[in-house]
Amino acid sequence: MTLTCPAAFPNRFCFTDASTPLGAARGREREAQRALDALNKDKQDIATYLQGDLDLGPDDIFLWYAGKCYNSYQTRWTYEACFFGNAVQSENYNNRVNVGKWTGFASDYSQIFYTGGDECWNVGPRSFTVTLSCGADTRLSDGEEPATCSYTAKMTTPAVCSEAELQELKQQLAHMEAFEQEVQAMLAKDEL
Repeated sequence: MTLTCPAAFPNRFCFTDASTPLGAARGREREAQRALDALNKDKQDIATYLQGDLDLGPDDIFLWYAGKCYNSYQTRWTYEACFFGNAVQSENYNNRVNVGKWTGFASDYSQIFYTGGDECWNVGPRSFTVTLSCGADTRLSDGEEPATCSYTAKMTTPAVCSEAELQELKQQLAHMEAFEQEVQAMLAKDEL
C-alpha cells in the first residue's frame, strides 16, 4: 500500500510504504540526510573547539567530550557536568541552579573545575569540582555538597587511564565475557 501525498507537501516529504522500492529509497535518503547533518554538526563543533583557546588535554584527548554532558542521579539531587560548558544541580529536573561555568582542568588532568555559579547567600558564587579517575565508561557519580554551595562529584573515564590501567580493564572485560559464556553454556545445558 502506498500513501498519497497531501497537495500541500512536495513529493520528497511524502512518506510512502517502506515495503515499496520508492518508500525504501526515501527512507534510506532520510537516514543518510540525518547522518550527514550529524556529521556536519560534529565538524562545526570540532572547528569551534579547536579554534578556541581551550585546553583539550594531552594530544587533544578531551576533544571527543566537547559539548557532552553527564549526569549523576542522587536520591534527591541530580548533578550535570558539561565539558567546556556549565554544571547544574537540580531537584527532580526542577529548581535548576548553575553551580559553575567551565574553568578548566587541574594541571595533571585529575580534576575539572567549574566556578562562578549562581550566587549563594552569605557565601558567594557556587563552585563544582569533578575528580577524574580511570574507568571503562565515562560516568558521573557521587554528586554531593560537602560545604555550603561548594559541590563535588566523581567521574570515571578511559581518557585518563594509563596504558597499564587500560590493559587491566581489557583483561577484566575478557574475564567477564568468558564467565558470561560459561553461564550461558550452563543455562543452555540446564534447559535440555
